[in-house]
Amino acid sequence: RFKSKNTHMKKSLLILSLITSTITLNAQDKAFECDPINNSFVEILTPVGSNLRLQTDYTIEFWLFIPTSASSQIHALSTNFDNLGSTFVRVNPVDGATSFDLWVNGNNGYNSFSSSNNNFTKGIWNHFAMSYTESTGEVSMYVNGIHDKTGSFPSPIPVNNQTAKLLITANANNSTVTESVKIDDVRIWNGVRSALEINDNYNSCLTGQEQNLLAYYDFESEIGSVVTDKTSNGNDGTIINIDAGFNNYVISGLDCNSLTINEKEQFTYSIYPNPATNNLTIESNNTINSIQIFDLTGALVQTETHNSFSIEQLTNGVYLLNIITDNR
Repeated sequence: RFKSKNTHMKKSLLILSLITSTITLNAQDKAFECDPINNSFVEILTPVGSNLRLQTDYTIEFWLFIPTSASSQIHALSTNFDNLGSTFVRVNPVDGATSFDLWVNGNNGYNSFSSSNNNFTKGIWNHFAMSYTESTGEVSMYVNGIHDKTGSFPSPIPVNNQTAKLLITANANNSTVTESVKIDDVRIWNGVRSALEINDNYNSCLTGQEQNLLAYYDFESEIGSVVTDKTSNGNDGTIINIDAGFNNYVISGLDCNSLTINEKEQFTYSIYPNPATNNLTIESNNTINSIQIFDLTGALVQTETHNSFSIEQLTNGVYLLNIITDNR
């Protein structure tokens, strides 16, 4: 894969095994985590003149990490149209009824369009994409880069012509968060992206300057409550109900900091022994500058500057491994 979501090592009963993809994670590799206790989420205001009013054809993409314990519907993105209703891009993780949905609450009540296959898994990162064509009402759903379903939405989607807002990880009807999920690499496009475009690019890093890209949130360089739109459109967001005791920017998201496909493909490494109990060695075709080990809370628990080091001090558990090379 071009982007890694599962570079980690697992130590159980003093046995360390590594599950990796073919590339490294680098930089801080951040994602946004909402907090249902403090009800923290991202709000993007879309006043008159905003290009995020989604009045014509559009495509939405995002990565989502759904915990295995999740049992409530997750509002990945939602919009509120004042008295005209709301639109939700939603993931339902309920066992036996998992689905990826577009829901609209409008003048005709609730209507929805759902994916046909339950082809995503809780406990790992999944990529979701949907496109909407205004003239025909056609909706297309994609999960992990694969086209899932295309059909017509049963009712018109309300036009966002009032003072409105776009929320990430919250229900726009009542501004509430239902689950503690992580989201990353949120992309909103003007126009309908084709199946080929989605499949070819969902694993690729963006610069923010791509044609027809309305907003792009990768959460890599965020500090405080401001969530930066990496395009030149200025669609910055704000974390609502931010709490100093809860870190909304967590390790284990996608890494898209100025890397090209060629740079990613040129990086190879090996880690041994596997399993291991005392020492770990990492070899790469690039010079390794440092190695960072994080626990699942995002806390840095060990840093090494040599490619061979002891892991005896680590307790049993699951850890995230971050390798920084000359090519970042």
